[in-house]
Amino acid sequence: MPKKSAPITVYKICASSKCWKRGGRELHKHLKVLATAGAPIQVEKCSCLGRCKKGPNLKAKRKGKCARKLCGADAMSVLEG
Repeated sequence: MPKKSAPITVYKICASSKCWKRGGRELHKHLKVLATAGAPIQVEKCSCLGRCKKGPNLKAKRKGKCARKLCGADAMSVLEG
């Protein structure tokens, strides 16, 4: 029986200057490394998500549906996990 692959999670990281300066750049780099290493993720930059004061911001989508929206410390916790 063929092995089922894990569903791909698409991370869209806000690339506006505020989010980028507040840790979005590091978040993007970290997730790109994981994707390159074979994690079932795809990493993309996106335009402003409208929560600049809480940045960095990202959206995680799985199977075309928004799985979660993260801001600030919650988004940066992805670096730890």
